[in-house]
Amino acid sequence: MNAGDLRQRVTFRYVASETQDDYGSVTPNWDDIATDPTVWAKVEAVSGSTYRSGQLLQSDTTHLITIRRRDDLTTDMYVVFNGEYLEIRSIRVDWGRHKEYTRIEARMHGND
Repeated sequence: MNAGDLRQRVTFRYVASETQDDYGSVTPNWDDIATDPTVWAKVEAVSGSTYRSGQLLQSDTTHLITIRRRDDLTTDMYVVFNGEYLEIRSIRVDWGRHKEYTRIEARMHGND
């Protein structure tokens, strides 16, 4: 992989707290991670599926996100890409010939 392949911007966020309204609905309060939350990345949609859940048509899209190596990410976090929140499913370090990269598998859930 070349550094020029990292052309898209992503931000790493986590749920800092949750707020519950009078009706019991829980809303997450998001915060950026502390160190360099926005980085250059290569984002690829690698698979997708559509299924029915009750009366709703649901869709899941799995993305592979490659960034320069980071050791501060966890699967409790989310990746924000083009305004969409992607749930981090797995993180692995790939050792390149001259550089190190982190590869993240993340899933975007959607309703149609």
